[in-house]
Amino acid sequence: MLRSLPVAARTLVWVRILNALGAYALSFLVVLTGLSWRRWRWPCSDTPGGGPPPTTTRC
Repeated sequence: MLRSLPVAARTLVWVRILNALGAYALSFLVVLTGLSWRRWRWPCSDTPGGGPPPTTTRC
């Protein structure tokens, strides 16, 4: 399919594919960083989302 396209069009297709993969990888890393940040910031939290612990409990 790609061989029938001109070189410029083929290049554009590959650039768009790599751009989409890069955006996916970047968003995945942002999610991982956010989750690890929450766990490091509030290590004693019992909340499912890893948010800050209630103000009445101390670790």
